[in-house]
Order: sequence, then C-alpha cells, then structure tokens
Amino acid sequence: MPAVFRGIDPYRKIVELIDGGGGLAAVLVLATQGSTPQRVGARAIVEPSGRLWGTVGGGAVEAEACRAALQAGRSQRPCLLDFDMNHLDAADDGPICGGRMRILVDPTVARHRESFAQAARGVG
Repeated sequence: MPAVFRGIDPYRKIVELIDGGGGLAAVLVLATQGSTPQRVGARAIVEPSGRLWGTVGGGAVEAEACRAALQAGRSQRPCLLDFDMNHLDAADDGPICGGRMRILVDPTVARHRESFAQAARGVG
C-alpha cells in the first residue's frame, strides 16, 4: 500500500467511492524518464469535487492531472498526459525536475468495481 494514501488502501477507497455513487477518476503514473517527482506506479484518485486521494507528484504535474481528471469525469473518456519537466527557469510555471512523465487518467474505473474489490481483499 503506497504511503501517499496515509494508511488508506487505494483499492478499498475506489470501491467505497463507487458504492457511494460518487464519480471518480483514477490517475496512474505509467512511465518516467530522468528526474521526476514520482515513480512509475504512483497513483491518485480524484473525486468530482476535486478532492484528491494519493499523489502523482504534486505541483504543476498534479494540478494538471487533477484538471484532466475532472474533464475526463465529465466526458467519461480516459486520456494520457505527457509532462516534460525541463523548464530552465524556476520562475516559469512548469516543473524543473529535468525528467519526463506519462500519466493515465481513467474515469471509467467504476466499470471494474469487482476487480478493485478483489484487489482490496487480496484475491488474485
């Protein structure tokens, strides 16, 4: 269980939100290259209110991922986000870590509730 959820099992949280009737989008770091604020596998859950569970890196990356998650929730269409963190000036709005990240935003996770329930129970 990733520490970024601070003791909350992300699979149980997904099931809880689905069962509560609230929409959500799952956000997952798919690939990284160079210096990045998170590693592959980092994940977050974004509720329609904008409430965030977990993290995919903070700062500009996370803000853009949350914005995309809210839009994806309205359209019900997953999307990929690519971040180039090579902004040379810290005064720029962009991240300056020096690496690249690819992030998946998926608002369709409710369709797979049973799979998340099985993961929460530790069933393969």
